[in-house]
Amino acid sequence: MNRIVLLTMFAFFFGGSLQAQTYKEQYTKCSQIMNGVDVEDPNFFTQKYKMLDCLIGSNAPDFSVKALDGETLALKNLKGQVVVINVWNTGCKPCIAEMPALNEIVQMYQDKNVTFISIAPEEDEELIRTFLQKRPFNFTPVANARKAIIEDFITEQIYPYTMIIDKNGIVKKIILGGSEDKEKTFKSILPHIDESLSKN
Repeated sequence: MNRIVLLTMFAFFFGGSLQAQTYKEQYTKCSQIMNGVDVEDPNFFTQKYKMLDCLIGSNAPDFSVKALDGETLALKNLKGQVVVINVWNTGCKPCIAEMPALNEIVQMYQDKNVTFISIAPEEDEELIRTFLQKRPFNFTPVANARKAIIEDFITEQIYPYTMIIDKNGIVKKIILGGSEDKEKTFKSILPHIDESLSKN
């Protein structure tokens, strides 16, 4: 049996394609894990983490957002960069608690090919600017990005939500929740950035 036939059979039995699924295609499959599970269910977060792990390996959502400084940040223009996206809001205590550790991570990779983006989907630019004057958050800030979060990332309003995308635009890791424990934050994020940077 020749190599082409073997590859075709592999594709048929293991998902129908040798390429990574688009994010929306993979999300449709992975979301079945949450069938019959609502927020009140004691297994909600266990199932949610399984669903997020299921998204790893898919092509990242092809987002395009406008930063507070006016720059357009689009995934198609960030190929070759590891991209770390943190979704948050100003009233989210775990979001605020993890910011000092996230700021240190930005500092660690300032000379590397890593882009850090913070997205506040529900809040306008004025509110984010006012917040950042009091509490520095060194990710590139994006405000009022509900469309990108709902239509591209398809996330619920559970914050913080951090996605790491490798240099080839593939979802490497999704982390739900935040902690004031710096070492815990480092452990959840740094290995995935380092591995993504080391890939060709």
